[in-house]
Amino acid sequence: MAFSTEAIHFDPVEEHFTRPTRPYLRLLVNHSVVLETLPGSEDEPTTRLSDRFKGRVAIEGLQAEYDAITELAELVDGQMRAPIELSFDGHDLYGPDGRSLTVTAENGLKAARENAKKNPNLWFEVGRRSLELEEIRQAVEMAKGNGPNSANTMLVTTDFPEVLRDAKEDVGGYNVIRQQALARTIVISPNGKIMLYSQTLDGSNRQALEAVHAEFGFAVKDGELLDQRRFLKLSAEEQATVMDRATNAYDRKMAALFGGRWYAGRRPVDYRNTYDFVLKQRDLLGLYKNLKLSGNLTSHVMYDLAATVNARFKKSKNTAETKAGESTVAYKKAAANRPFLYDAVKLYQEMTIEGRTARSEGKSFSACGSTWKAEAKSTDSLLEKAGFGSKAEAGGSWHGGKIYKNSKCLSCEKVKDEVGACRICKDCVKNPKKANLGTTQGRTSDPKKAKVNAAPARVYSLGEHRKAKQEKSPKDKNNRL
Repeated sequence: MAFSTEAIHFDPVEEHFTRPTRPYLRLLVNHSVVLETLPGSEDEPTTRLSDRFKGRVAIEGLQAEYDAITELAELVDGQMRAPIELSFDGHDLYGPDGRSLTVTAENGLKAARENAKKNPNLWFEVGRRSLELEEIRQAVEMAKGNGPNSANTMLVTTDFPEVLRDAKEDVGGYNVIRQQALARTIVISPNGKIMLYSQTLDGSNRQALEAVHAEFGFAVKDGELLDQRRFLKLSAEEQATVMDRATNAYDRKMAALFGGRWYAGRRPVDYRNTYDFVLKQRDLLGLYKNLKLSGNLTSHVMYDLAATVNARFKKSKNTAETKAGESTVAYKKAAANRPFLYDAVKLYQEMTIEGRTARSEGKSFSACGSTWKAEAKSTDSLLEKAGFGSKAEAGGSWHGGKIYKNSKCLSCEKVKDEVGACRICKDCVKNPKKANLGTTQGRTSDPKKAKVNAAPARVYSLGEHRKAKQEKSPKDKNNRL
């Protein structure tokens, strides 16, 4: 049985540090069969179907780690270029954490439809997610060798949604201040290595985005750019420069339109890559991962995480800047790595301070389809701060870390679509007056229904209190013992 030449090493964070480590596990992919081997036992792998890995702690941990890296990198206010190595089993493309790109795109489309039902203003996302699913399917065909004109490189630009151009606040993970566009390439090198590169481009300037397409000899049509994919047949040397050419074309046009120097649509020029920066925030990555795996990654915590990683990035500006063309290796050596064993108390204090500061300034953070706003006094935020989970996350855990579907609420005694681990529905948590949550042994917490004394309260002296007690319960002094 022939296996792929390289194993997938599931240690996304550690591989960027010099400290030697063993990978969590190693996967060898051969079409529909996935083989699991422990490090060092590659000679005697045990055959298992890929479905057998569902729910495994190692796989979930890897996925949570990659989610942490990607989400925090997008949350930082700086340009991001993310390099991700993909694998191909003859049928589908997979990320380094084992997730199918096709399944991920299908889940994104499904989530967009659900969100649009709740918020009709987000219906445009359904169309965009449909185009992304089509993009993945075309990338799979290219990996099979069926790309247009034997193409080995796909270039895609995603512009900022036109419907949100005049929005006053972030929504659905879109930052209305930065209005980011995204350049994305999937390249299949002659040796079979497949890479996915993503580059943020602030401003989403239409003329500058058209200049990116013109750089590779294509004219842009009217309408959204997401479905205007470009297929190229390039040498390995040309593939290595695609993203740099795209970014430079965008910046040249921005300079021609507005003057000055630009990098990734931003000025003043700052070459720091938020993806590389986040890889060094091992304490934040570890906290994100642990909370997500335990079902306790609430919106309140995410806001504090976003505020903290942005504050660190801002403070590092004068100590870890890089120059144009400086390698990622040099950047990593220039920035000091935080210790892996961090002080949890100090981290909590830091996050609390940075979160409070960001809320006082009314900041909001957006990434990966989610927006976290400075609403510290809202009902949802107060519930989340108390550990009751995120109301905003569709399908997320809340009120104890677990959801029970179509279960009876112990408070209102009605069958609800969802109840928390406490077996109480959200409506009863938010509205205790309607439920038994606000009552104890027949007493109500509603002041309008509570029985109160007609006369105002008085402060009695000790003598008055004794006299009143005797009048209330008169006794014959002769009968006292």
